[in-house]
Amino acid sequence: MFSLSVVLVGCEAGRLPSEPTSAAETTLWPGGQSANSGAAEGINVTGRWTWQETVESAIPPFIVEMIGQGIVPEGEITYLTCKGGGEMKLVQTGGTFEGTATQGGSCVTEGGQGPFWPPSFPPVLEVTNGVISGKDISWTFNNCAYTAKVVGSGNKLVGQGACDIPLPPPYFLRTPNWRARR
Repeated sequence: MFSLSVVLVGCEAGRLPSEPTSAAETTLWPGGQSANSGAAEGINVTGRWTWQETVESAIPPFIVEMIGQGIVPEGEITYLTCKGGGEMKLVQTGGTFEGTATQGGSCVTEGGQGPFWPPSFPPVLEVTNGVISGKDISWTFNNCAYTAKVVGSGNKLVGQGACDIPLPPPYFLRTPNWRARR
């Protein structure tokens, strides 16, 4: 499909170029995103970031019991709000990035139990699959998918995320508020 569209664009424009053009040098990722689109906007996420998030989750009684730490189920669904954060170190190459992050924080149940930190929230996270498209970025923290916008002069990120958990609705684990600052 991509090669056909290049030929059609070349035909519509008249004569085909005899040397590579900037469009011919662009690497496309699935979904048509340019691998170097972040660099074209002057976005550079390389460096150290301090990040914070609010995580909301709804978990079944057996997971509450696995958490331990004196927490007891609050019915068929126990709702948690966790405030966390840490340091993130990123390395950008063109329109992609990767890195590591530290994580810590505390959680409280809707019924007021806590604070506690679930053992399933690791102290170190891998930042993988980072893609920059204009001022939009996306990546994964271990098995959680995040998106954010680069704000201002590029020293702030504001976004959200969600984690795949192997449980049916109404259970969930999501991050409605995530932000980072250099």
